[in-house]
Amino acid sequence: MIKGAQEIIYGHANALSGFEIIDKYTFTITLECDSIDFLVNLSRLNIYPHEVCRLAGEDWGIKIAIGTGPFKFISFDENSFGRVERFENYHGTKPKRDFITFRFFDNENNMIEEYARGNVGFLCVNSLVNMFDRVLKNDLISKDLKCFEIPAIRFLFFNQFQKPWDNIKVREAFSYAIDTSAISEKLFGGKVKAAPNMLSPSVNGFDSAKQLKKYNPAKSINILEEAGIKLPLEVDVVVFKGSTDANLLFELIKEQSKNAGFNINIKEVDGKNWEIFRRTGELPTRLTNWCYGEVELPGYAAPIELFRIFHSNNSVVFSNGHQNKEYDDIIDECMETLDNERRYEFYKIADDILVSKDFAAIPIYYEGVFFLQKPYISNVLFDLW
Repeated sequence: MIKGAQEIIYGHANALSGFEIIDKYTFTITLECDSIDFLVNLSRLNIYPHEVCRLAGEDWGIKIAIGTGPFKFISFDENSFGRVERFENYHGTKPKRDFITFRFFDNENNMIEEYARGNVGFLCVNSLVNMFDRVLKNDLISKDLKCFEIPAIRFLFFNQFQKPWDNIKVREAFSYAIDTSAISEKLFGGKVKAAPNMLSPSVNGFDSAKQLKKYNPAKSINILEEAGIKLPLEVDVVVFKGSTDANLLFELIKEQSKNAGFNINIKEVDGKNWEIFRRTGELPTRLTNWCYGEVELPGYAAPIELFRIFHSNNSVVFSNGHQNKEYDDIIDECMETLDNERRYEFYKIADDILVSKDFAAIPIYYEGVFFLQKPYISNVLFDLW
């Protein structure tokens, strides 16, 4: 992390102390500590020509765009469509298509209907609700549903600053109260895999020996009763209004966990208050996802960014309350080592602590990009980065 970033995150400063402008073409960055992933993160920054951006004003990136890709920008209407045409001076292999037209819809329901009518040949399905209610149940289009696996995970974690999640026995019991295989089957028709650990199979450091924890309501109840906890145990989750996917997932988890000694109360707040709760460490639980980044870059260990969430330095801002010195020491050393194999072993240890010892997080499923694709379209490639 850049020096002074933590102060900005917590609202204690409005300027980054670790960033200094030297002259028109030079600046310096001072880090809080050594960081193996900093240079790669820095390389993600896009630097645009100042004068071109200034002249384009609000049209930059919308009506005016400059790039070096295989297609050139022709037209754009934010309410209807965009069009790109083949760039004949492209430095690489020329695209076979003369042009591509992108259609824009005001909601995903209309988009799916247009696909069903044959007016759209390819589209991504982003909503779990639509996936479940409008795609899997529609025999005409469900056969066109495909999934591109990505190095990402959906997981749940607890705020250990709050009751009852400060009790490790409650967290352990809850780890048996979720049927991740059933969630995968119900929401995605089994097209994604239930997750036994925090790293996906395509990521360096994935522990292939780890088995998926089985749904065991009886064991959950037994753990709670042995800990002297009155059942059912009432727990709160907070989601922001309009987050239909989070609501759907929590409703499934609520239904499963009620057989395991828990009663989940789902509370909705607006996005602004949800963000305040998160930054001040007041969210009781959080359902989120994480994409690991450029995992193939030599010497770059993107998963460390996920594991850093649970470092004690970040326990408030991410509302997890995780405090474990052994874990912190592993993450600190992992951030500094240039030995890839050593870092991959650290990942396995950190994963085991989070999931199987501290019960700080519950992996649910490995994510994918879902899309509907007509038979006349082939050889679709995804470039996530």
